[in-house]
Amino acid sequence: MFVAETTVGVRYCSFEEEEAFLRKASAEHRLHCPDCKGKVIFRAGSRTPHFAHMRECNNPNRYTEPESLTHRTGKRHLYERLKTLYPSSEVLLEYYLIETKQRADVMVIHENGERWAFEYQCSKIPGYVWEDRHQLYETINVKDFWILDGSMIRENDRYYQINGLESNIFKKTDYLIYYSPDQTMITLHWGGNNYGTEINPNFTFQEMLEKCFIDLSVLPCLSSLMMIKKNQDYERAKNIRRLEYEREKQKYQEEDLARERRKTFEKDKTKKSLNEKYIEIRNNRINLTRNMTTNEKQLFKQLCEKYLIEEENFPGFCLSEVEYSDLILTPPALWQLWVCDYLFTGYKIRKKKGKDTTIWTDYLKEKFCELRKHNILRVKSSSERHENYIFTLYAFLTLLCSVGIISRLGISTGKFYRINTDVLPVIVGHEENVFIQMYYEGFQHEKINKMMTLYKDHINYALATKS
Repeated sequence: MFVAETTVGVRYCSFEEEEAFLRKASAEHRLHCPDCKGKVIFRAGSRTPHFAHMRECNNPNRYTEPESLTHRTGKRHLYERLKTLYPSSEVLLEYYLIETKQRADVMVIHENGERWAFEYQCSKIPGYVWEDRHQLYETINVKDFWILDGSMIRENDRYYQINGLESNIFKKTDYLIYYSPDQTMITLHWGGNNYGTEINPNFTFQEMLEKCFIDLSVLPCLSSLMMIKKNQDYERAKNIRRLEYEREKQKYQEEDLARERRKTFEKDKTKKSLNEKYIEIRNNRINLTRNMTTNEKQLFKQLCEKYLIEEENFPGFCLSEVEYSDLILTPPALWQLWVCDYLFTGYKIRKKKGKDTTIWTDYLKEKFCELRKHNILRVKSSSERHENYIFTLYAFLTLLCSVGIISRLGISTGKFYRINTDVLPVIVGHEENVFIQMYYEGFQHEKINKMMTLYKDHINYALATKS
């Protein structure tokens, strides 16, 4: 971010103040995030001077966009240009609105008190998210102007292809504005026909940012012109879009509930002391089949014989409490060991690319669900749509990535994983495996860390001997 402030509310811009002054203020810990009030530090080097949080930001603005180079450059260009266009107005970068907990990329406050919020949107957020943000601005009488990244422009013959975000903005305002920071080029599409995923604008304007900028005072009037040509058919279509928006909003709320559930899960883990957790885990290891059904015990016995493991050397990470684990009634010792076994021996779901062996998680999920048909996997029924025991499987795959048994193929997808080893890393001793389980459940202690150093060496040896 480019803006930080002191405890008394004095704002500093990272590229407008003297570097020596900001470095001194940063060293004295006098700079804070305008949103969460957490301490920030000043950074300057090969990148544009900016501020960064010293710790993870508890940002109340759920709409914050990741600060990519394009986003940082674009909003800085717009900020500098708007200061030139409106010299008698107050132009503020990264302005936080307490009323709606939003942070506008650039805010222009005119002499008459009118406020204009400028958002430089680089990511293709869903249309309903934009609608939500736009309505928040409307509730506090702030005119919002949305300028999209120029890379979103897709021309097809005499039409322009648009995504859901562009479609919602165009339906509401009858115009689209784009900015390309690398070319400093502004593009405007206004009026015309909207064919869902395509538009045929009546007017297209394109010019360099420093030479010409659209008269923004005219743009709010365009939405009024659009209102004049609305008819009953359009109203009916609007009602249909409203229903779709409500469904999308409900989905977004369910995702919020899932995030809250995750936070509750993390808090519950920290309630128990180290000693209480150690005793609980050790008692659970004494009889791993205590709460298993007959079918579950039979499969568990086969898997233990296959990997030569008993209660004393049962891998600690195969007993870990992961997120959503309360939705599976079958003890984790069985279903987590089954997942490991399937990763090692499920040849039908594996494919080779050179020396790498990969797994497709959709097929693994299908086989995981089949365990219920054989009365091996018992799950807790839930009326909540956002609660599904399959999420527990995904959480355990994430844990196995931490162990090193598998690794994700690509950042943007969780469909494929690389199998790093066919060897189950086993170490003898109840205490040792208790420490391993505590480590992967987020507990920290000198003895735990010492044990994990030895265990990671053991895992590295297993990776080196991959079959």
